[in-house]
Amino acid sequence: MWDYIKLALLGAVAVLAAIAANYARDLAYMVNALTVMIAAALTFLWVLRTMGEYRPVRANEYNDGVVRAGVIATVLWGVVGFLVGVTAAFQLAFPQLNLSEFAHGYMNFGKLRPLHTSAV
Repeated sequence: MWDYIKLALLGAVAVLAAIAANYARDLAYMVNALTVMIAAALTFLWVLRTMGEYRPVRANEYNDGVVRAGVIATVLWGVVGFLVGVTAAFQLAFPQLNLSEFAHGYMNFGKLRPLHTSAV
């Protein structure tokens, strides 16, 4: 039952992303919509291919995979957030480290501070 719901949702996402790519007015929006469409279509095909397979469940073991994935995601999120914070702190301490001429304003303190406070 859940496989059919997944297929319906993935198909709808792929079709809506194709429509969004068709109505795109700039290149960045179209590339983003095409990326979503391709990801949804590939996931649709993978779910369709593995739909009838039997998945054995081990009754005597604890599922550590979910906890392990959560810990890895939390550590990566923390490292990225702290790295952005260190970059912003160094820009305040050493203004010559501002990379605004290379990143066109996306790496200055005004953009990094809200990113850091939201991430951490």
